[in-house]
Amino acid sequence: MYRALVSWLLLLGIGFPLLGILLNDAAARIAPHQPKLAAALRKILCYVLPPLATFLVISQLLAFEPTTNTSRAIETFAIAALIVAGIPLINSVFTAADRVQGFQIKVPKLFFQVVRAALVLGLGYRILGGVWNIDLTGLAAAAGLGSLVIALGSRI
Repeated sequence: MYRALVSWLLLLGIGFPLLGILLNDAAARIAPHQPKLAAALRKILCYVLPPLATFLVISQLLAFEPTTNTSRAIETFAIAALIVAGIPLINSVFTAADRVQGFQIKVPKLFFQVVRAALVLGLGYRILGGVWNIDLTGLAAAAGLGSLVIALGSRI
């Protein structure tokens, strides 16, 4: 128990500040060459790390049950922050504005939209199904049936 508490305290006291310094330094170094990627890294630093640290403090150090509303709300906020920070990161990696950077790949815009939709839908499913324990089978069945009706209707 004592060793686990010390390891979590070291992770939160040294690991997260060090990760924040590394992300900020990486964003500052690449900002002149790749400003979109630097902005995405700063969003990760500002939006994802604080709720993640708060979630770890509540779940590991304070030993809140994962079924409490406080724990669920903070996990929901952390996942929503991951969505907000993940979309600009995907945008900066997969799309090029004016000129192609060395790390960017030329892909169609439809692929980017599919990846963005998959990120939002997947993390939304995690929030509703995994965090708040809402049964989504009826919603998935209705969406599948609706898409089948639209597909058959478009053939006519």
